[in-house]
Amino acid sequence: MLLTGLRRDELRLAKWEHVDPVKRTLWLPETKNGYGRIVHLNSLAMDVIRTLPTQRGNPWLFIGKKQGMPLSNPVKAFQRIVRRAGIFDKEVCIHTCRHSVAALIVSYGGTLYDVQAQLGHRSSQSSQRYAHLHPQRLQNTSQLLAERITAQLPDLLPVD
Repeated sequence: MLLTGLRRDELRLAKWEHVDPVKRTLWLPETKNGYGRIVHLNSLAMDVIRTLPTQRGNPWLFIGKKQGMPLSNPVKAFQRIVRRAGIFDKEVCIHTCRHSVAALIVSYGGTLYDVQAQLGHRSSQSSQRYAHLHPQRLQNTSQLLAERITAQLPDLLPVD
């Protein structure tokens, strides 16, 4: 979530068939707002996706304990990661990742429109402005996010 800004269920219900490794995108056919959207994936998010285990007959990126089912609740895994990172603030929850992504995008030069597009926020006002966002600009913003996270959190990232 920290690499993409996805909502918990968007991540939990993501399917392999919706990942385009060439364009580095993830298609979300239905979101909280009831519409589909494309999420631009940075290189670090793609690296994580490539390391995910697969299960025959299971279409989900994050497989659950039950055969053919997605991960039921990523909160426990998130809490383990947070503790491993040395963060013991009880206010930090899985949704904090979305807020962090928004703050990082803006602090590294992204616009509020970049934030809206990356996080999938929808309003009549912001929808009109999505048209001027070039996909490469979103990809660059997403990549910049990965580079900054990589520089600041080297001990938490997967090692090849």
